[in-house]
Amino acid sequence: MNDITTIHDFLKFLREHGFIWVTGESCAFSMRILFDMTEFAKDIMIDYLGGNCEFRKGSNWNGSDGQKYSVMIERHSILPLAIFIARKKYLYVVEMFHQNNKEEPYQVICTNHEKDLELIKKTYHDQHMVFHKRKDGGSRNQHQMSGRIQ
Repeated sequence: MNDITTIHDFLKFLREHGFIWVTGESCAFSMRILFDMTEFAKDIMIDYLGGNCEFRKGSNWNGSDGQKYSVMIERHSILPLAIFIARKKYLYVVEMFHQNNKEEPYQVICTNHEKDLELIKKTYHDQHMVFHKRKDGGSRNQHQMSGRIQ
């Protein structure tokens, strides 16, 4: 396999991209988990949310690893955020599902080489897979008929 990344631990993947889970901290409803963010993670979060928000510098809870911002992330958004980061970083992203659960992937496989896709298909032939290829234009809206990027 050439430069293939497999993501099993989505919280670890977020940590590697500047989202530091502040253990034991959540909102009053226990729906959202507190994360401190680095500058890089803040930029990802703004892009993930559509670009129409700001984070105040110094709003971090701990900041022991250089984080300057904090955000409460709804627990069901952790997986989509990790996949969003993977899709920005890699040309090809493959979501892997167990046969009996096709709603939430159990791992994500990423590569920048098209030739790796055949190897992934052969290796995981008995798994349900969803393939994504990054399009030009980044994460901005792209009109499907005209191709115009907004």
